[in-house]
Amino acid sequence: MPAESNGPQHRAAPGARMQHLRAERRACNLDISVETEHGHARATLRNISAGGIGFTTILRLRPGERLQASHSLIGRLACIVRWAIHPRYGAEFTQSLQAGATAFAFYDSLPPRAGEAH
Repeated sequence: MPAESNGPQHRAAPGARMQHLRAERRACNLDISVETEHGHARATLRNISAGGIGFTTILRLRPGERLQASHSLIGRLACIVRWAIHPRYGAEFTQSLQAGATAFAFYDSLPPRAGEAH
């Protein structure tokens, strides 16, 4: 006989677990190109999530600055810098990661961090 519950029952919508996992940052070490209105330079992609990227570059960027990050494995991603501690930066996608199927496939190819459920 099933146990009775007096409280509300919550169930995750189909795919909710995958959305949660895709929101996690995945570490990587990928040479990418970064383009801003002031020019372009090489950068190293350090991590990626459904919401953005962490990278290092010699460019001096400021929060609020827009950029394009690109590589054949991630495609071309429009971003906005959210934090800057030169030479490390965090940028949020101005398009959803799902809109960039190439970046989505790259994210899925990366192993989760130790201790994360998969």
